[in-house]
Amino acid sequence: MESVSIVTGEIDLIIKARFKSVKDLNTFITKGLRNIAGIDKTITSIELEEISEP
Repeated sequence: MESVSIVTGEIDLIIKARFKSVKDLNTFITKGLRNIAGIDKTITSIELEEISEP
């Protein structure tokens, strides 16, 4: 896991993490996050490209 941020608005937390495969990501979500009390749903986005300023 790279970072966890508490934010305001419709979403409460943003978790930034790297996984070796989509299968590993799926396991993290279905067997990890969704089994934590208080987590009602997850929204997953996959970063296609990182753009950084010079």
